Amino acid sequence: MISVEIRNSMVIFALATCATGLWAGPREADTLLVFRPSSKYFDDAYNGITAALEGSLNLRKYIVDGNTSPDDIGDQIDRIQPSMVVLMENTTVALYRNYQRKQSDDHSFPPAIVLMTLYVDSYLPNLKNTMGIAYEVPGITSLLHLRALVQAPIRRVGAVYSSKLESFFLDQKKDCLAEDIVLVGSRLEKEDLEPRTIKKALQQLLRKEKIDALWILNDSTVLTDKNVRRAWVPVLQRCRKPILVSVRNLIELGHFGVFPDHYSMGEQAADIVLETRESNWQLRGSNLRPPSSVLKIVNKLKAEPAKIKLNEEVLLEMDDIIE
Repeated sequence: MISVEIRNSMVIFALATCATGLWAGPREADTLLVFRPSSKYFDDAYNGITAALEGSLNLRKYIVDGNTSPDDIGDQIDRIQPSMVVLMENTTVALYRNYQRKQSDDHSFPPAIVLMTLYVDSYLPNLKNTMGIAYEVPGITSLLHLRALVQAPIRRVGAVYSSKLESFFLDQKKDCLAEDIVLVGSRLEKEDLEPRTIKKALQQLLRKEKIDALWILNDSTVLTDKNVRRAWVPVLQRCRKPILVSVRNLIELGHFGVFPDHYSMGEQAADIVLETRESNWQLRGSNLRPPSSVLKIVNKLKAEPAKIKLNEEVLLEMDDIIE
């Protein structure tokens, strides 16, 4: 399916260098091409981009769906000749990666920025002329907000995660130690990602590890519908420890969540686009940047029955309270 939107439409004159992986040349009309799925969350990020860039350059969007192929991505880039590309969501990034792999070694690619993509750092080494905004809020950021919110001490925090997130978890564990927070992990191998094993891992963390809180990581293989229904819900219904959630649509499972602000992430991407334009469309600085803004949500409907005491003055700083 092809869906293209044009803003401030102008004729594009483009010249590209032959430098591998780089994109340069003067243009009379600079154009940003956004590849994104269709959903409210991606609308929010796209609206942040359009609001920040309105009148600065042309915007075009292409809606990616289950029928989109790497050739479709290439066709849009060849036809529009964008100054820069924005990629949203893991499937979109995988398609773009496969499009790049099909090109010759000396092919020139426009600068690209990836956002709203889980664990984007794992994609960047295999993408040319591409940088990203991390989708994951650093664990230490979320846990310090949790520590400020709840009255009970937060020193040991448990998490169940799949082996594919081992590197991410160890990085978070190291960062948390600087704030005297110990992360206690229960790592599951691929063959263990089923309800019975997940349920057992959760119960062991809560009963034997003496944790002060539980952190639900954004791990799609652990949080399948089946696993949530058969493992997470039954265990968490009895949990009386604070539960930190990293997946916005699963906030009902926990007491507190810290999530990326999608609209602000779009604005952040727009700032990077403008920075890149000032550098003659050459990417500058770190190839991975943290999200610049977060949303903090408290689920009082679940916290009150669990008798989790909250600091009232900190509640005033929340972006949303479910009650």
